[in-house]
Amino acid sequence: MKAMYYALGLLLVFGAVFAAAAALNVNGGVIQAGSDNTLQCDPAVKVLGWGLELDDGLVYSVRIGEIDQVACAQADLFVTLWNTTPAQIGEGGPHPIDSSTEVVQLDSPVDPAAIDKITVYLEGATP
Repeated sequence: MKAMYYALGLLLVFGAVFAAAAALNVNGGVIQAGSDNTLQCDPAVKVLGWGLELDDGLVYSVRIGEIDQVACAQADLFVTLWNTTPAQIGEGGPHPIDSSTEVVQLDSPVDPAAIDKITVYLEGATP
């Protein structure tokens, strides 16, 4: 019976985390010099989720997907996490792109309740 309550508690925690992630305001951006938008390798990447550590309840990584791995093969991926102020509360990268889904480790863990927006940057690719 105790195990059932424990499992139910875990399901509630996971449900709350996924609900919070679904409500995130996510912005992507392109870093480039000048105004030539041909340096952009993929404007449609998406934040798919984050790595929540159950031991301490903090976020250690952000999972990015739907990356055009051919066009972005020479690019690096960066993420910035913001609170509602807006103030930067976490960042990760550079992370080389090797597949259509990448996990960017954060420089330091972040409280998931503080995350309001995640900004994604691709840098260094030229199609």
